[in-house]
Parts: sequence; structure tokens; C-alpha cells
Amino acid sequence: MAVNERARHALYERLEVEIGMDAATTLMEYLPPVGWADVATKRDIDELRLATKRDIDAVRVATKRDIDALGVATKRDIDALAVATKRDIDELAVATKRDIDALAVATKRDIDELRHDMQAGFEHQTDKLTAVLRGEVIKVLLAAFTLITGLVIALVRFT
Repeated sequence: MAVNERARHALYERLEVEIGMDAATTLMEYLPPVGWADVATKRDIDELRLATKRDIDAVRVATKRDIDALGVATKRDIDALAVATKRDIDELAVATKRDIDALAVATKRDIDELRHDMQAGFEHQTDKLTAVLRGEVIKVLLAAFTLITGLVIALVRFT
């Protein structure tokens, strides 16, 4: 026989008449809201506890296995990345040295060209200054010669 709300209410009313309202209320509160077949027993709870423990243990084992596998895969990936990074750094070091060597050669060539240009410029300026000085020395010598000639002429006239 299924217990429904109407049957529970009829029971409550009968109990109220027989044992009083407070006692009937207390007794009804101790009865399950559904039939006894739906109430879990201690054995049901123990079986559920064991099944849950088995499930949790299985999840723990599977999780540990997955984490261990991820650890191995991660280490493998990190090792591969380390090898690739070292290779890239070595390649960059070689390329950088090559670039620095090329820059050193170009810089030496530029300095040699600058030295040559400066030497040529100094020689040109020296030649110009020498020419100017020669011209000035010739002017001074001509002026001195003219002066001496004038003095000699004056001396010859005066004597």
C-alpha cells in the first residue's frame, strides 16, 4: 500500500484524538515523509560509502597516472625546447660574430679611407701653404732686393 499525503493526514487526525495534538505532531515528525522502502538503511549507507571510496580510489589512481604522464611529457617538451634554444643561441652567436667581424673590416676600411683622405688633405694644404709662403718669401726678397738696390744706388750717388 502506497502512502500518500491524504493517508498521512488521516493518521495524524486519528492520533490527535487518541494521544493528543502535541504527541501526534511529535510522532508524525519521526515518521519518514515517504514509505520505508525509500529510507536508506545503515547497510545501504555502508555499501554507498564503499562504492564511493572505490570510485575515489580509482579516480586517484587515474589522476596520478595522468599527472605522471603529463610530467614525463612536460619534461620531454622542456628538454626538446632546451636543445632547440641552445641551437638557436649557438646559431645567433655565430651570426653575431660574423656580423661583428664584417663591421670590424668595414670600420677599418672606413678609417683607412679617412686617414688617406686626411693625408691627401694635409698634403694639399701643405702644398698651398708652401706656395703662399714661397710667394711671400719672394715678395719679401724682392722688397729687400729693391731696398738694397735703392740703398746701393743712393750710396753710389752719395759717394
